[in-house]
Amino acid sequence: MLRAASFNVSSFWQNASPVERLCLVFAEIAFIFILAKVANYILLRRKQHREEIEQSWPSVEGTVQYTSVAPVFDNKRGQYYATLEYSYFAGEYRSGKYIRTFGDDSEAEANAFAEAMKDKKVQVLYNPSNPDKSDLDPSSIEQHTMFATKLS
Repeated sequence: MLRAASFNVSSFWQNASPVERLCLVFAEIAFIFILAKVANYILLRRKQHREEIEQSWPSVEGTVQYTSVAPVFDNKRGQYYATLEYSYFAGEYRSGKYIRTFGDDSEAEANAFAEAMKDKKVQVLYNPSNPDKSDLDPSSIEQHTMFATKLS
């Protein structure tokens, strides 16, 4: 009958030479680095794929109806969400929500963004097979925010 060989990590670590320990530490660091790179690549590709799909969606003019700013409660870095609620017509009137996150202690920046977007006309991209699914065209948002920063 075959038995699995037992492996005791603590005894291996205690009996290993400094060179073996150093190699093991470097191998662990390399493994974690490669794993992080693979995860980043997968997330980036998913984001690019979503953006490509959305760019193929038809676009209509919409209006930002309501804006708000709120702190992000799941961290301690002082981040803020600026939320834009917009309406658009695609067969019937529909609404959507766009959220932008602002970095550390940037409540004033988030408030300025929300104020600049209030009541603005924006381009809305919507899914033709499900018109309730939509997103704002990024160039439409940047157009208004760049203009607002030039005025201030």
